[in-house]
This record gives sequence, C-alpha cells and structure tokens, in this order.
Amino acid sequence: MSISAISVINFISLRNSHNISTANLASALQLKSSASITNIEKGKAAPSYELLERYVDIFGVTSDWLMGRTNQIYTQDSLLTAEKRLFAQLQDVDPNGKHFQFSPLYLDETKRSEYYSHKVRGNIIFLLNIQYIPLIINLLESEKYNQNAQSFMDRLLNRIIYHNVEDYYENKFNKKSRQQLELLSQLLNRKLLVAPFDPEEYLKQQQQNK
Repeated sequence: MSISAISVINFISLRNSHNISTANLASALQLKSSASITNIEKGKAAPSYELLERYVDIFGVTSDWLMGRTNQIYTQDSLLTAEKRLFAQLQDVDPNGKHFQFSPLYLDETKRSEYYSHKVRGNIIFLLNIQYIPLIINLLESEKYNQNAQSFMDRLLNRIIYHNVEDYYENKFNKKSRQQLELLSQLLNRKLLVAPFDPEEYLKQQQQNK
C-alpha cells in the first residue's frame, strides 16, 4: 500500500517535533524493530491500521492528519480516545488509583477540555506514555519498591505529580528522562501552558528553512 508525500512529512514531523528516536518510538509502539517506522518515513510503505492506531494512542493526534487527509492535528475526539486508553492502562497497572492522583483539573473531563489546550493535552498523553507509565510499571516490579513500597512510592508521587523532579534521588534517570518528567509535572499542574512538543510549529519552521 502506498503512502502520500504529505503523510510521510506528517509522520516525520510528529516524531522529530517530539524529539524521540526511531528506536525509542518503536519500543513505545511495541514493534520488534524500527524498520516499519523507517519505511513509513522514507515513503516506502503505509502503516497498517493497527500501527496507525498505536500512533494515535501515543500522541493523541488524528489518524486523518497522519494520513494527510486533514490539517487538523488534534481533535477533541482523538484526545479523549487516547486519554481514556491511558486511564484504563493506569487502572490496570494500579487498581487502587494511587499512582494517578493527578491535578483534579486534569482528571475531570469537562475541566480538562476547558483548562488544557489541545496541544498541551497531546503533550501530556505523549509524556505519560513514554515516561510515566513505563516508570510506574518498572517501579512496581522492582525489588527496591517491594521492600519499601509506602515511602518509596510516596516520594515518587511527590516528585513527579506535585513538585519538580530536577533533583531526582536514587533512580539513575538520564538527563532527557529527567527533563521530560519535569515537563510532565509542569504541564499537569499548569505551570507550563505552552506545549513544548508542537508538530505544527515544527512544520512551519521546516517550510521557512526551505
């Protein structure tokens, strides 16, 4: 199946604007390798329906934009669908709901639509998928957490959800992970109102550089 030139540009812009490598994106998309991503971005193949839906879930964007059928990157429906999937995944990971005690403004669907822009919501979806959920899963499975679950997870929640993470404690996060967790905290708590990952702005800059 062929893929349009506009679609190729959109897939490339989505990944580059979010500063994620093909290898890391492949992992997030649950692919065995980055070959499918490379083929899409080189215009050699269109994504399967299943892969397209995974992109939509991870970034909150519309499938129509990815396939070059519209200029609208985010819609209320695309964001709500991705958010519902995220909340369901968090519920599976933590049935008691302790690890997603986010801002009430974000958890309330009506208020989330009022107080968070589409771009910011898309960024939060991306960061929860790429950083926060894998972190929670790994910590819940870790020996350190099982030995001292209460204090360890409480400190984690304080750092990521309610405060900042720039002086993160024992965990050996790389610089990029720390920065992204800090961005997630700021976006969730509305300390940062402008989306740091913006495919639309990336596309504009690429046009200007031609």
